[in-house]
Amino acid sequence: MPTSKPATDRITLHDFESKLPGKYLNPCEAEAQQSYKCLDKNSYDRKKCQEYFDAYKACKKLWA
Repeated sequence: MPTSKPATDRITLHDFESKLPGKYLNPCEAEAQQSYKCLDKNSYDRKKCQEYFDAYKACKKLWA
């Protein structure tokens, strides 16, 4: 089951809207990192990490 980072580590809407020009912020960084970590842990067997991919997709959809 995917776990999220503590709220203090999350990028907020305020952070995202007030970023400097040219600075890239990924509001779904936590979900992306969890996906990568799962893939590394499971020898890149994507089937074992589907929950993490779903969480990343949901996050991206929220911010689209």
